[in-house]
Amino acid sequence: MTRRGRLLLLILSLPILALAAANLAGAFLPHEHRVASRAVYAQPPDSIWAAVSDFQAAASWRPDVKRTERLPDRNGHPVWLEVGMNGQVPYEVLTFEPPRRLVLETADPGLPFRGRWSYRVDPEPGGCALRITEWGEIHGAMYRFLARFAFGYHSKVDGILRTLGKRYGETTVPEHVLPETE
Repeated sequence: MTRRGRLLLLILSLPILALAAANLAGAFLPHEHRVASRAVYAQPPDSIWAAVSDFQAAASWRPDVKRTERLPDRNGHPVWLEVGMNGQVPYEVLTFEPPRRLVLETADPGLPFRGRWSYRVDPEPGGCALRITEWGEIHGAMYRFLARFAFGYHSKVDGILRTLGKRYGETTVPEHVLPETE
């Protein structure tokens, strides 16, 4: 093989080697993670609660959601389908305690990820704070690698907190905090 041929082979094999290395690294990462972020808003707790608990209106303020659709109940709980940048993801509402606590869980065991999200609204002087805790489980090694090193485990909760701030014309800076235990 000529020098030029070896160089071409090396260049063509680099992406394959990089994918193999990322897949191998992901295989050694834990399947589960737990993270939490918190943000403060100059809004009354009822306003923040109304925004995060109105599933039908999520597409009006969350750019990652194209539309939502109400599905039949599961285990006596409401289920909402979110269609967006993550495809079609059904969420079961496990806990609905207005105006303070909401817990959602993915309702499709066939997804490459499973998760539960707890939204907690707490009054603060001049407004309120929203804390989102995520318990996630990622099945594929490549997905785990990307979640850990490309996007970050906090990306979903931080994105929701920032976008919610934009909805009210506020610049929101999420703070990473200790996750709730349940």
